[in-house]
Amino acid sequence: MILLGIRQKKLETAHTMVRLHQMMDEARHQTWDLQVRISERIEPAALVQSLRRSPLNVEPVTATPKPAAIIKPTPENPRHAD
Repeated sequence: MILLGIRQKKLETAHTMVRLHQMMDEARHQTWDLQVRISERIEPAALVQSLRRSPLNVEPVTATPKPAAIIKPTPENPRHAD
């Protein structure tokens, strides 16, 4: 009897895990859809102006390379620096 109870609990837990994963996928898809809708409606110049007027301290989402990390070509090897 105890083994049947453990088995049932295992099945219930697996079902709950699947449902939670489905909910996470739905939320992820909703986020992607909203990002697409926003990107279709926004104009970069208007966004920049709005951000300049805003008191928010906004940082770039993508990392910019540091000057030391930029590899400059040399005459001997046009693709890599020493």
